[in-house]
Amino acid sequence: IKKNFFKKIAVSILCFSFVCINLIAATYHGYVLPARQGNNYTSIHSKETTDNYIINTVDDLDNTDEVTFWACNSSKDQISGDYDQKIHNTSTIKFSKSGYDKIGKEVILGMENANFYWVDDAFVAGTVDFR
Repeated sequence: IKKNFFKKIAVSILCFSFVCINLIAATYHGYVLPARQGNNYTSIHSKETTDNYIINTVDDLDNTDEVTFWACNSSKDQISGDYDQKIHNTSTIKFSKSGYDKIGKEVILGMENANFYWVDDAFVAGTVDFR
């Protein structure tokens, strides 16, 4: 009976840890990067930690070789510097504005094609940990 009980506890802890990880990290797929370096944004996420940064990983790119990312507040005002990323690159995007290192603060990931193309849209997919 004890052995069964401990197995159930271990499985429960493992499942709970996967749920916690998935709540913090958000995957984005096929975000359009409009021509002429037009901007696009993820949805709003509430911070779960007091960390003064978010972590972004680029998993796939189409029709470009580099994307510029930045952190924004819920009004889409930039709160970090620009970070250029290529495929399979991870960046720690640090907030340059104060007050975003609080649990519950809302943040967004902004993005644009790092290359200025007149006509063609590009696409990006990745994972961002809003912390």
